[in-house]
Amino acid sequence: MLSFLAWGVVADRFGSLTPMRIGSFIGLCGLLGYALAPNVGVVWLAAVAIGTSSSSIEIGIAAIISDHTPLVDRAAAMSGWNAVTGARGLIAPFVMSGLVQAGAVEVTAALLVCVGATAIGVALFWRAARQARADDEARRSASPAAPTAPGV
Repeated sequence: MLSFLAWGVVADRFGSLTPMRIGSFIGLCGLLGYALAPNVGVVWLAAVAIGTSSSSIEIGIAAIISDHTPLVDRAAAMSGWNAVTGARGLIAPFVMSGLVQAGAVEVTAALLVCVGATAIGVALFWRAARQARADDEARRSASPAAPTAPGV
């Protein structure tokens, strides 16, 4: 719960993609912790990491929607985001649980598959942030210099 406050500060200070970039990496570490935990202490830390990661994504997407969507369209944008991620979040555990129950994969392997999918997401967030910085620099360099007053 406290991490929501911290991620809000991060989003305000460093941009809306920053919480998603950092938080998704923390979530990746949490999943690795679950998959490879040698004891319950690591599982507890992994649970905290995943909770912290979840709040970063919630704050990050809200900030991105606020930054890039007109007020009149924000409810629809958030509904679309929740529909897509909710469907994925509902279907993926059932598919993987079915594979585990059928004996096709063991639990550790299933978690490592989730780590792989999460790593792709982490890479996409970092790539999006790099592209956004490049776009900002291109816009700044393309805008004409501010005129100066005569004699200044």
